[in-house]
Amino acid sequence: MEPLSQSDFQKKFVLYSGIITLIFLLVFGTTALFKGAIFHGTILLIILVVVLISLSLMIIKDNISIGEITLSFIGILLMSYLTVTGGCCDGTGILWAYPIIVIILLLKGFLFGLMSSLIYLAVVLFVFFGDQTFVYQYETSFKVRFLSTFFLLAGMAFIYEYLRSTSHRNALIINEKLNLTSRLDPLTELLNRRAAVTEFEREFSIYQRHGNVFSIIILDLDNFKQINDTYGHATGDQALIEVAKQLTSHTRSEDIVVRWGGEEFVIILPGTDLQQAAIKAKNIKQQLSSINYQKLGVSDPITASFGVQSINNSTDVDDLFVQADKKLYEAKKRGRNQVVS
Repeated sequence: MEPLSQSDFQKKFVLYSGIITLIFLLVFGTTALFKGAIFHGTILLIILVVVLISLSLMIIKDNISIGEITLSFIGILLMSYLTVTGGCCDGTGILWAYPIIVIILLLKGFLFGLMSSLIYLAVVLFVFFGDQTFVYQYETSFKVRFLSTFFLLAGMAFIYEYLRSTSHRNALIINEKLNLTSRLDPLTELLNRRAAVTEFEREFSIYQRHGNVFSIIILDLDNFKQINDTYGHATGDQALIEVAKQLTSHTRSEDIVVRWGGEEFVIILPGTDLQQAAIKAKNIKQQLSSINYQKLGVSDPITASFGVQSINNSTDVDDLFVQADKKLYEAKKRGRNQVVS
């Protein structure tokens, strides 16, 4: 069984909380009516109808916010009502504040839960210490015990929710960093081959839907094995980093530069036809040829061969790569440091 995502978990929690709320409202509402507490029972059944409608809308519209907001605000109103009236049974209705405040906290999080608690505490303080004419008369000992236990329960619940939400945010940040790391080449910090596949699928999908053409450039550094053998792999790595910097600095922000593997790079050019891509490749070739590698201790020139292909001249993404790779091979055959489009 696959673990639930955060959103799926929240949806199920809201739904099940709503169902349990409906059951309790139905039981206590009908019980109050049978006991002759007509007003109290009617209020509970009206709330039941509101909860039922909100859950139905949440399911129909697939909008979890409807259920969360409705249950939370009804929880605040229900707590306040039961506190003011005492419920139907000797002032015990106020005790429902214990589970309801925890449910609100779980539904809407720390800040909304804190605001709800402060609003409810204002109601409690008014009932306990304000004008006693229109509210239920609670004993002094009960007031002290209720406030003490409510503060204890709410405090522990808020500490738990704060630590949980903080931990969740940290986990999201770590996950985002890991996801970013998994998409980047550790040496050049360009996108890696795995991430590029997703970008290709996205561009091809846009091309299929809207006809927005795109092209790719495959470039391979010429005789790079000789650089590694002559100057060492550490120097070769520094040369690759320098090439990556040049590629990113001479492409547009919307272009996608990828280290495809070894000394091979791929550039995805959205909104670019074959002729425009060929011009871009020639400019990049010129820039790479003019790099001063002597600062890295490399006296030999580092050049690259280029294969350029457009999607509107290919049948699909696989064919796009095959054709671009063939042109790269042709550039190598022509003596390297060439662009073939």
